[in-house]
Formats: sequence, C-alpha cells, structure tokens
Amino acid sequence: MAKKICPIHGIYNIGEDYTPCPRCKANRNKIYDKNNRDKEMNKFYHSKIWKQTRALQLSIEPLCVMCGKLADTVDHIKAIKNGGDKLHFDNLQSMCKVCHNIKEFQEGNRFLK
Repeated sequence: MAKKICPIHGIYNIGEDYTPCPRCKANRNKIYDKNNRDKEMNKFYHSKIWKQTRALQLSIEPLCVMCGKLADTVDHIKAIKNGGDKLHFDNLQSMCKVCHNIKEFQEGNRFLK
C-alpha cells in the first residue's frame, strides 16, 4: 500500500484514491460539526439508530445510485429540513461522496470554498 506524508501527523497509508490523513479528516469533521451543522442534526447523525440505519442501507444498496461506484454515504432524497423522513428507507439512497457533494451543491445545501 502506498504511503503519504501529512505535514502535521507524519506518514500514513493511502487507499486506491487519494485520501487525506485520517487524523486531519477527523479534525475537519469535528470542526464542521461544531461550527456548521445544526446541533439537533449533529445529535441525530451521531445516534445509534442512524448508524444502524445507515449501515443497513449501505448493505442493501452498496453502489452509488448516480455513478455505480462503491457507496460510502447515505443521502436523504428529500432533505430533512424540507420535510423528508429521517429514517424511512424510501427517503434514503446510497451514494459516493463525490456524487453526494454534487447533489448537495445543486440543491443549495453546500457552497464552494
């Protein structure tokens, strides 16, 4: 497996695609959760029921519905803030991170940095 050097945390293994340092990624996610995500939604996305539902959705539908690559994200088809059901499988779809980010940007839920 290929190795990469993070200027902050040192050497780490990278996967097939470029992946950021796992420790940097964890820190980035914590900062996003703290500063950008609604506190109620943050609590929901860290709940046991969501983690179980997410895992079941990815096992039922392991490929991205947009591009067919291996999915690593579960998307709410109708956003929760727009009245979509949080846990109903009819409102969930498996997606890769790239396709999910494109969908979120098109819906106005993400902004370019």
